[in-house]
Parts: sequence; structure tokens; C-alpha cells
Amino acid sequence: MTNIPVSRTVLDHLPSISLRNNQGQTLKPFELAKDVHRLGRDPKKADLIVPEKDNWMMVSGCQASFVKEGNNYRIYDGDQVKSSSNRLFFNNSLITPKQGLLLQDGMEVTVGTLARNHIIITYSHTNANQPSKKPQKTAISIKNKSVSIGRNPQANLPLDAPTISYDHAIIDNNSKGQYILTDRSTNGVFVNGQKVTGQAIIPNGSTIRIGPYLLILQGDILRIADRGDNIRLDAKNLTRFVKDKNGEKNYYIKRCFFTY
Repeated sequence: MTNIPVSRTVLDHLPSISLRNNQGQTLKPFELAKDVHRLGRDPKKADLIVPEKDNWMMVSGCQASFVKEGNNYRIYDGDQVKSSSNRLFFNNSLITPKQGLLLQDGMEVTVGTLARNHIIITYSHTNANQPSKKPQKTAISIKNKSVSIGRNPQANLPLDAPTISYDHAIIDNNSKGQYILTDRSTNGVFVNGQKVTGQAIIPNGSTIRIGPYLLILQGDILRIADRGDNIRLDAKNLTRFVKDKNGEKNYYIKRCFFTY
């Protein structure tokens, strides 16, 4: 029997990791295809090589190990025996060389602590053709409590889309009774059409764009106004060319609208 090679399709999308430093610089994503990968600056110790440049020197010779577990990967600090110099953290909790952490799509691991120089490792494993899951909640009260938003299933308002971070944003109250949004994401948050830099006050009636989702604040209730799964395509001033009996080209313009 002849074995016919099977080419990879979009449906066979491989897991990957991307790195971003605290200057906002990024590296080209690394695909994860083997059972075990090592991330680091030393080619003798790692196969996912980080450049020997000042802005990436926080990464050790062998910073992290990625071991395939089911459909995802478990990340370990260092080479699974010796810890890295600046260690790995998830939500300020230390990741060890022995226990590690099972990664899920959108999770962000930090080299070093967020309080000083750091590098963020973002894990991605999603089917690009798979539509976003509809969130179970469509509205929540944010009165007198801290509200988390993101891909984390334990978030107060879980939102599922490839462009949304595991812990995307937090909404808190300040002493004046105002609602304050803190952006903790990779791809940003937009309040009333303006990208948030760090934090932003969100008055009543504000719109909040997170990935494909549009949220609106109505009093103390945060509602999902649009999940981004309805697309309208407007085609205006289309030109159609038609040849007459003599073969000469004539045209007419017609305004059309297509809605999907």
C-alpha cells in the first residue's frame, strides 16, 4: 500500500508562542510541533532561539520547556531541572521546573515580574476558522466589586475569541464612585473608540470594544451589545460594463447593498 502524504491545512493549526518585551517589541511566533521544545538564547540548550540583543537579555540560555500534553503543552521553568535566572510567573504565581503549568489558548506567562523589566510569553492554540463561542452571560452587574474580563473561564465576564487575552481587562470602582478599566491585554481595549493606555474612566453609556465584542455600560450593568458574529458588507457605486451591438463598451452605475 502506498502512503499518501497529507498536507497540513488551516484546520491543523499548530500551537504557537509569541514573545513581547516591556518596550512593546515582539518576535516572530514560534510554532510548537515536537513533543518537547526548549526556549532560550543558547542554541546548545534550546531549539526556539531568542536573539542575543539587549531588549531580550532577560531570557536565559534555557528559559522554558514546553512538553506536549494532550492537544496542548505544559510549560516548565528552565530545562525542567534547573530554574531560569528570572523565573516564570503566571498571575504572579511562580511556575516551577517540576510541576509546570498546562497552557490554554490565550494564556500569558511572564519572564520576570510585571513590576520591573519583563517579557510576556503568549500561548496560542485556536482554529482560525472556528467561530467564537457565545458567552454564557450577556450582562453582569459591576456594582461594588472588581470585575474580570477575558478568555479565562473563571472570569466574571468570559469572552472567547482568538484576539482576546486570558486576563484581558479589569473594571474597578474608585473612591469617587467612578468605574475604572485597566487594560491587561496584548491587543488592547477601546473605550468610546479610543484605545486605552493603562487605565481609563468609563462613564455611564460608554462603549467598550474587546476583540470582536462590543460592550456597553448602562448604569451599573455591563451588557454585551454585539458579539461580532454578524457582518454587514456594503457595496456602493458598483460599475458594470456592457458592450452594445457594435462592440463598444458602455457602462452604468448602480448602488447596491448586501447584508450577511
